[in-house]
Amino acid sequence: MQKRENYYISVGLDPSITDKATVEAKLDEIEKKWRDLANKSGKPEHKSRIEKLPDIRAVLLDDGMREKEAKNAVMLRALDPAKLTVARQALPETYTKLEESLAHIKCTDIYDFLSRDPSDGSRIKRLKFLESHAALAEHARDLMEKYRNIEGAADRMQLSSLIFDLVSNGYKGKYDAYAILSTKFALCAEIDKIVDVVAELSAERSERLSQEYARVFLPQNKLDGFIQEYCSFREYKTGTSTPEPTAAPDPAGKPKNAPKPKKNVTAGLLGIFLGSIGVHDFYLGRKARACTHLFLIALTIVSSGSLGVLALVSAGWGLIEGVAIYRSKNAIASTDPFFNACWKWIKGHKRFAMSAISVIVVVCFAFGALGKDSEASKEESRSTQSPDSRTVVRSTESPLQSADPNSNQVNDQNQDQPVVPDEADLRILLGRDLPAFQSFSYEESIEASMGGKKHGNVLIFRDDFKTSHSYANFNLEQKYSAITGVFGHADGTPEFNVTLHVYGDNKLIKSVDLKSNMFDEQITINTAGVGLLKMEVTGDGKRAEYAFSDMALSTEPIEAALSDLLLGPDLSAYQFVSYRELTGVTMGGKKHENAILFRDDTKTKPAYANFNLNQQYSKVTGVFGHVDGTAEFETKMNIYGDEKLLMFIDLEPNMFSEEISIDATGIRRLKFEMTGEGKRAEYAFAGMTLAKDASAIPQKTYQPDPNAPLLGADLNAYQSNNFNKATKALMGGNRYDTALVFRDISRFASSYANFNLDRQYSRLTGVFGHADGAPEYDTTMNIYGDGKLLMSATLKPNLFSEEIDLDTTGVRLLKFEMQGEGNRAEYAFAGMALSKDPEAPPPGIQTEVDRNALVLGTDVKAGDNKNFKPMPTVSLGGVTQYNALVFTEKYNAPSYASFDLNDQYTTVSGLYGHVDGTNEYEAVMDVYGDEKLLQSFDLRDNIFSELMELNVEGIGVLKFEMLDVDGADAQYAFCNMIVE
Repeated sequence: MQKRENYYISVGLDPSITDKATVEAKLDEIEKKWRDLANKSGKPEHKSRIEKLPDIRAVLLDDGMREKEAKNAVMLRALDPAKLTVARQALPETYTKLEESLAHIKCTDIYDFLSRDPSDGSRIKRLKFLESHAALAEHARDLMEKYRNIEGAADRMQLSSLIFDLVSNGYKGKYDAYAILSTKFALCAEIDKIVDVVAELSAERSERLSQEYARVFLPQNKLDGFIQEYCSFREYKTGTSTPEPTAAPDPAGKPKNAPKPKKNVTAGLLGIFLGSIGVHDFYLGRKARACTHLFLIALTIVSSGSLGVLALVSAGWGLIEGVAIYRSKNAIASTDPFFNACWKWIKGHKRFAMSAISVIVVVCFAFGALGKDSEASKEESRSTQSPDSRTVVRSTESPLQSADPNSNQVNDQNQDQPVVPDEADLRILLGRDLPAFQSFSYEESIEASMGGKKHGNVLIFRDDFKTSHSYANFNLEQKYSAITGVFGHADGTPEFNVTLHVYGDNKLIKSVDLKSNMFDEQITINTAGVGLLKMEVTGDGKRAEYAFSDMALSTEPIEAALSDLLLGPDLSAYQFVSYRELTGVTMGGKKHENAILFRDDTKTKPAYANFNLNQQYSKVTGVFGHVDGTAEFETKMNIYGDEKLLMFIDLEPNMFSEEISIDATGIRRLKFEMTGEGKRAEYAFAGMTLAKDASAIPQKTYQPDPNAPLLGADLNAYQSNNFNKATKALMGGNRYDTALVFRDISRFASSYANFNLDRQYSRLTGVFGHADGAPEYDTTMNIYGDGKLLMSATLKPNLFSEEIDLDTTGVRLLKFEMQGEGNRAEYAFAGMALSKDPEAPPPGIQTEVDRNALVLGTDVKAGDNKNFKPMPTVSLGGVTQYNALVFTEKYNAPSYASFDLNDQYTTVSGLYGHVDGTNEYEAVMDVYGDEKLLQSFDLRDNIFSELMELNVEGIGVLKFEMLDVDGADAQYAFCNMIVE
């Protein structure tokens, strides 16, 4: 629809008038009226009406357009603004629901059932239905953007009409259809689960399902038919189990050859107590299932117990069936269709079945023989060991070394036999020798089985809770360099995968995926310099168990490569955008630890990260690639060293994990920058190891004198703007305490801070640089001493920590001022230490409260006054002063106060200065005695505390009057004004 006003409303026509002649006569009348008005007023809006008349006539004199215009006019006049507001607010919710309903199109076989034969066109109709639904959602999105801030009657009418159509007709019907479709899908999925467990859908369950889903969308009578139709389509068994056939009754009314009914109680008890050998199945006539139980038991016996898990499976199976039969109310069928079908297949493939059984039997015998050999070897080893095998092993006795039969002691020849220690038992082991001091879902055991093999000195972690984790903490006291041992899945526990994280002093050392199919694998953990060791297993709360055996602690030196630093865990980025540091990431299906990840989020701002290498490393090596499961788009990565391009990489989604090596010799600032395309692609660099440069000169870290006063800590700014006295600051990844942070917020107001050195200090030292995490823009910092420029520095984002050394001898006012560009750049000055000047004059004036003296404002009250306020204390140049008379210039109006001295006093003395934290503008203070000017003071913002004295002998009224020179607010105070 064209965006313009409705012409019926513009010319004041009644929408009920649709006769062409009447409308034309009305237009002639209006044209004459408008022309007269335009000629008289000459206003542009009246002339524009005349210019619109040809278009108005063309629309209203056309039969089709006139009728449409009249209907729109009726809608506009009936339009309620409140309803329009509600409709506009409902539009985002409508779009959200439309998008949510599209989530139900992921089904396959259920839709095949609902669509039936593709040849009848129903599938094509469904696809068209989905396309129109998606188009409707897109239309809602366009409406939200188009009418977010609507203007004009035509737009309001169009919005109201389209929303009404969208909600009433298009959205409601389509969403309801999808709701029914998704309900049917959920119902079919639930039927599949039930049948998969109990092999049929009983009448009770069918009725319960229809009642449950009827409450949601569908009427129950339709649901009953739908359930039966779906079960028929999937060939599911419905209703109760098929009763056993009975013979025809004899003339006496009794059935011939009628089988005896099977009692549930008897069958259930047999299953509970003798279910492992299938007695309950023989009782019910389910021979195939019963033979399966016997086969499992036979395999267990043949394997000499090495396949004992098969016996457990058979026993558990029988127990569950027995309980289910015992609690069942229906008759138990004597046939088993599933097992009967399996038995028929075996009969038809006798040779294959016999071959498979033969192979299984041979394997079982082999396992049994190995088990016996293992047991024999164990017995033999036990015979050579003493009862306390953990500590000593004695040699086998010979006939000459036998014990004296008349004595309880061993003969001398046996006593002289040397005792040989067991090297394995001399090891220091986690758990046995160094127990965990804090743990959860963790156990220290003597032995455990992994992959059928027994292991000793075991640490067991159990994944018990979804919301918690299994962990154990050990205190290594920085004594051990490495831990070695074996680990694997504990036999007989749930088969679920988990993840092991090992932390050293809260820093991730190692991450391992624990899988249920692992037996016993070697593990080595580098613990050099570690005090607190934490082993943590995370999972989904499925009670999986994993064991760690013989975790031996080593004090042997480890290779230097293991102690190299990593980008991310050891050397974090000090400046970054769309960047993260992760413990692990998957590339090409392979997991990599210690990764730095870049995400292409926006077109205008690239993803990047800056690292401060500090000229200490010669090479950076690792792997990089596309992160699995993320958007598959190409992008580019530039790597810079001190603003110089070192490497250019084309990143593609088909790359898995390619090696990278960067020459970092002499580089201070290393920057990774991924070009911004806004396609949300993710790429990672993992295991980025920093090789130490042997020829590098260690960089000095600035340390201020601990006894020296610091700006910001001991000497605060008395006047500032866009300034923060921070307790810490990060520059180039290094932390500094007691920092001054300047922030460039406005183009029109600089960031500054004033300090009152009071001529007491001769030198100022410290470091300055760009604050980590702040926007990267250049700016300028000027430092003044009593209005004289002491230093001017161009501040750049690649500044880490430049040293500063200023001569401040004789300086009273020290001012830091950062030029205002409004780009929100932040720079910090840290550890700004002041050196005391031994030749400095006495400290500045600070008046004491003389309780016996008369004070203006306190003892001698002010009479007539304006923009004046007496205050008990005030700060001048960072120093607290007392009994203050504060004058404020407001809106070019004078500030004054009068005091009645009654010719009783001769002098008034005190001090004056600029009030800290107020506007820095100059002013003039005139002091009158009986309307005669006594003295005039030039007030400036750099006045801290100047002494003054007035001769008031013979004066009745003393008046202070402050005039603003610059036409802006200024605030000055006269303190401790003693009247004598």
